[in-house]
Amino acid sequence: MMRHTYMIMMRKAQAALLVTDSSDITTPAEAVAETVVLGKAQSTVSNCSTSNLDRKVEPENVAYVIYTSGSTGQPKGVMVRHSGLSNFLNSMVDLLKADSHSVMIARTSLSFDIAGLEIYVPLITGGKVILFSGEPSWRELPTGIIAQGTPSNWQMFLDGGNDYTVNTVLCGGEALSSDMARSLRSHCRVFYNLYGPTETTIWSSVQRVDVRIDTAMPLVPIGTPIANTQLYVLDGTQEIAPEGVAGELYIGGAGLARGYAGEPAMTAVAFVPDPFSGVGGARLYRTGDIVRRRGSVLEFIGRADEQIKIRGYRVEPAEIESALRSHEDVEQTVVALQERHQSGQKYLVAYVVGRVGTAPSAGQLRSYLQARLPEYMVPSAYVFLDQLPLTSNGKIDRRNLPPPEIWLNGGQVYVAPRTPAEESLCAAWADVLRLPRISIEDNFFELGGDSILSLRAVARCDQAGFQITVEQIFRFQTVAELAPHVQVSTGPADAVDAASGPGTSAPHIGQEQLDRIASIYQSRLKSD
Repeated sequence: MMRHTYMIMMRKAQAALLVTDSSDITTPAEAVAETVVLGKAQSTVSNCSTSNLDRKVEPENVAYVIYTSGSTGQPKGVMVRHSGLSNFLNSMVDLLKADSHSVMIARTSLSFDIAGLEIYVPLITGGKVILFSGEPSWRELPTGIIAQGTPSNWQMFLDGGNDYTVNTVLCGGEALSSDMARSLRSHCRVFYNLYGPTETTIWSSVQRVDVRIDTAMPLVPIGTPIANTQLYVLDGTQEIAPEGVAGELYIGGAGLARGYAGEPAMTAVAFVPDPFSGVGGARLYRTGDIVRRRGSVLEFIGRADEQIKIRGYRVEPAEIESALRSHEDVEQTVVALQERHQSGQKYLVAYVVGRVGTAPSAGQLRSYLQARLPEYMVPSAYVFLDQLPLTSNGKIDRRNLPPPEIWLNGGQVYVAPRTPAEESLCAAWADVLRLPRISIEDNFFELGGDSILSLRAVARCDQAGFQITVEQIFRFQTVAELAPHVQVSTGPADAVDAASGPGTSAPHIGQEQLDRIASIYQSRLKSD
């Protein structure tokens, strides 16, 4: 995958020269004109001119092209202008009060644009930059440093039990939870939460995190724009959304990139005309981020392209993640839509990292969410991890979340049914959940069950001559717990009655009638 991405970047960049320290790199001739291997290019270097380049750099010229995959998975070369970079750096120097006495650590990969802040700010102020590979040994650092990182990077700092005090913490790249901000705030003197896409030159807004953090807000606001930057929250018709109403964030101003290298169509979609500036040719960048305005600051809600649809409902995973993070035993979480390969059935999976010394169960988290969210937003499965997978840039790597199939049984040993009632229940659950077999210790909801599937399970059991209710499935969530409460069915009932209330069922219901029952139940959920 990395080599494939590298080749795409080389072709799109149309590079004339590739400079490398490895002779093992093989690059197709159409991707680059010439390759120079350091240490083996004496003749090439000796024939080069030693004169300064005769080039005049204008503010609108491209300072660099940096590739980002975004949500498409395909590398896009963002053309950042000198004027945008200059505006950003001057804003950061003013914000950080950076001068010749400032010390900043550089621990970000050069393929991530925020590395520009760590390197350029010390260079233009005469300050000092300390280069690190991997996580720094904090106790060896001088006092008074400025350090930047994603929330995931800073979580590793906290998990390491560091008692080091950072002078200035810069945090960005992902949503910052209020709980984590509270923990990190005690390790620094000054704390900023930063936000910005690559297409608007590194960071576009800033929020100072005070000692008193609003615990009622699950996420720290992304704040207000940096100098010469405009932030607009627009609705579906690209009109300004009222305060408190969610909309997509559009960014205008000095930081806008020229567009995507060699991608005019993609540029036209992402960089749209600015109807608010009154300046001819002015543009706005569509971030794809959903935010709302509260007074003078912006609150981040989630990604528009991460919105998912399940059982007819549109769901924002960020809302579920926010509710989960408010649980006292949850440190980090990601919610994703997964699909069971055998059946194609879709269900929500919550990946959870618990706080140190705690061990929340799936049942506890499910009950917690059921009291706070609509039923269709409660994940069916919960995967507990020691840490969430990260990209090389320190962001959460959603593509490498472990397959939920290997976790759904919670690692439990298969226990076969021991009675006719347990055997019938296992068969009914396996049929409804479309699994090869069910252990009597398996939890119905941890296997992907939900309210609609529980209603189907009631009908399946009744077809087999046993009677259970939806309420019993919610109360007794394993076959072993439920079997003692099973009763023999007393006789047929009208199929429609199965949807009229908990506990009613029909012994010989066809698939069409079952689908009708599910539809009725789903419509009731919507009306609630």
